[in-house]
Amino acid sequence: MFWWHSRTNSVWNNCPSIWLVDVNNSVLVAQGCIPPLCDLLTVQDPKIVTVALEGLENVLRVGSMDAEKTGSGQNHYAYMVEEAGGVDKLESLEKHSNIEIYKKAVDIVDQYFGEEDDETEQSIAPQATAQQYAFGLQPMQQQQQYQFQ
Repeated sequence: MFWWHSRTNSVWNNCPSIWLVDVNNSVLVAQGCIPPLCDLLTVQDPKIVTVALEGLENVLRVGSMDAEKTGSGQNHYAYMVEEAGGVDKLESLEKHSNIEIYKKAVDIVDQYFGEEDDETEQSIAPQATAQQYAFGLQPMQQQQQYQFQ
């Protein structure tokens, strides 16, 4: 039970610093705050889940701003959230009974992780012409029969 209290106390003590400035976010991310925040998304207490969602959203926002500043176009913090299993946990929160948690999870997934799905869907979508659809499969060539001798 001690680990639970220390974990929740850590959320209450450290999440406010996630909201302060970009430098704090970088330091906290370097110290490994993303995996524990992602783990807290599965907790039953809605207050803790809400604080963890707000912390993740702020970290992702800073990662997005860093990507714009550097011109890389890649949010490295989003990649870290994905590596920590955070995207799956966020998607599971899209079914949460608490409407605020549901909305926040949907917003985060759409804003920081939704583009990949759109690109994937466009790449596998069939090409439509006036008469037919093409799914990118090559027509089967007639195979030669093997003759036994």
